[in-house]
Amino acid sequence: MGAVIFLEGRFWAPRFLLCAAAWSGLAAVANATGGGHTNEKESSKMDMQLVTKKLTEIHPYKRNPRKNEAAVAAVMESIQQCTYIAPIIVDEDGIILAGDTRYRALKRLKRKEAEVIVKAGLSEEQKRKYRLLDNKTNELAGWDLDLLEGELEGLDFGGLDLDWGLGSGEEAASSEKAGDFSQSEFEYSQQYGVTVILKDEAEQEACYNKLRGMGYDCRVVTV
Repeated sequence: MGAVIFLEGRFWAPRFLLCAAAWSGLAAVANATGGGHTNEKESSKMDMQLVTKKLTEIHPYKRNPRKNEAAVAAVMESIQQCTYIAPIIVDEDGIILAGDTRYRALKRLKRKEAEVIVKAGLSEEQKRKYRLLDNKTNELAGWDLDLLEGELEGLDFGGLDLDWGLGSGEEAASSEKAGDFSQSEFEYSQQYGVTVILKDEAEQEACYNKLRGMGYDCRVVTV
C-alpha cells in the first residue's frame, strides 16, 4: 500500500494507487460482463474460417438423405461457366454441412482442392438440423416470372437445359382454355360419342362392322 498525504483538509494519493484502483475496477466489470480471457477463447470456437482444403480432406455426410445425383452435371456446368463461387461448408472434422452437390461436381471436374468454410462449435443436433433445413428451406422459394423472364433475356447457358417454368411465345400463343377455340385458325364442331365395352376382339369387330353399316363414324380403341 502506498502512503496517503493529507494537506489543508485535502488528501493526495500517489498516482500509481489511482491507476491500480482504476484497473481493478475495469477488471471487475470485464469479469462481470463476460469479457474475460476465458470467454474470448470460448467464442473463438464458434468462428467461421475460409480455408483451402484438399478434396481428400472433405468428407460427405454418410447419412445424407438428399438425392442430388441428377443435379451434379448442372452444377459442373455452372462451375465451368461462372467459376466456383459458393464455398462448401464443413465442420471442424471436415464433414460436409452444406454443399454436397458442389463437392461431387468438383470431384468429377478433377479438382484437387477447394475453398471451404469451416464452421466449428456446433452440436451434433445443430449439424443434423442445418443439413436438412439448408435443403428444405430452398424448396419454399418461388420465382417472380416477370422478373425472371427479364433476367433470362440474352443469357446463353450453353449446355444447360433447365426448365424455368416459362412457356415459349409459340406455346403461350397456342395455349387455350378447354372448349375455347375462338383464337384458333382451325374450325371445330362439337361431336358426341358413346363408349361400348365389349368382352373380346371378335365382339369388338362385329360391333364395329354393324355400326359402320348403319352409317356411324367409328374408332376402334383397346384399353
